Amino acid sequence: MTPANLAGQFGDTTYTKVFVGGLAWETQKETMKKYFEQFGEILEAVVITDKATGRSKGYGFVCPSLFCFIYICFYPAFFVL
Repeated sequence: MTPANLAGQFGDTTYTKVFVGGLAWETQKETMKKYFEQFGEILEAVVITDKATGRSKGYGFVCPSLFCFIYICFYPAFFVL
């Protein structure tokens, strides 16, 4: 793989992805993305799963657009699922 491919479809998200913890075990990436889209455009949503069981580990990440990122950072009290 080339370095460009390693960065993924959305480029380097090291400083732009937001950790989302305390997810219910049954939470899927589509559900999480839909929830956060009420605050702005979400480029990517990922729920981290156990490789052996495929079950959610209870956390994930969202990669919001710049406007949504600012909203999430300045109004974190609104993000209780």
